[in-house]
Amino acid sequence: MKGKHSLTLSVPMDTHEKLGILSALSHKSKTQIIVELIDKQKINIPQHILQPGKTSKPKRMKASKPKTATAGIRKDQNPDADEEAIKVKILEYRANGVSLRKIADALNDADVPTLRGAPQWTFGTVDGLLTKYAKKDA
Repeated sequence: MKGKHSLTLSVPMDTHEKLGILSALSHKSKTQIIVELIDKQKINIPQHILQPGKTSKPKRMKASKPKTATAGIRKDQNPDADEEAIKVKILEYRANGVSLRKIADALNDADVPTLRGAPQWTFGTVDGLLTKYAKKDA
């Protein structure tokens, strides 16, 4: 430990008793046991949070647009996603008054792949597609 800070914890009685038993068996203080347990966790905390001011926050890079398209598919487009089928589903849900968030949830629940390979659908993505579809139909 570099620096020491004081901390008071309120834990359930059974947790406190287990901590006391571990302390007695291992001949370590309760603080040492807690520190060791936390240190064993594989938690990746970004450097800019651990040492604010020393390291600047990583800058987001803009994705560059592909210069050429192959067979009409952009580099950032997910080839597993059927945009026409997705469009039909989204428009059908919206016509039935389903909210953007519930549409996104329904697409996620049905394991529908996103158009760009993102891990999941969000209401913002659904909203963006509805705007895109409205402009195309106008």
